[in-house]
Amino acid sequence: MEPSSWHPCVEHGYYEKPGVRSFAVDKDKRVIAKIIGHFAATRCLELGCATGPVLKLLCEARIDAQDVEVSHLALALASPLIRKRTADSFSVGRS
Repeated sequence: MEPSSWHPCVEHGYYEKPGVRSFAVDKDKRVIAKIIGHFAATRCLELGCATGPVLKLLCEARIDAQDVEVSHLALALASPLIRKRTADSFSVGRS
């Protein structure tokens, strides 16, 4: 995908700036993982995984989780394990 066809938020670096979102494994991330677990999911695709807190919880729950992330900042702040998983997955906007 050519950068000129990306959404304006991506084009203008919206996801490359710190925001109000938390990258920590906190209560809301645990709730999301628990909801997915209640569906008895064995596989999950997380769009916009940020630094990977939900992905980490899903993997701990033995759910085959894949991810997509457009933010270079989020990937830079992610743990090495999450960075490797994301690099091995489909990542958008990475050269």
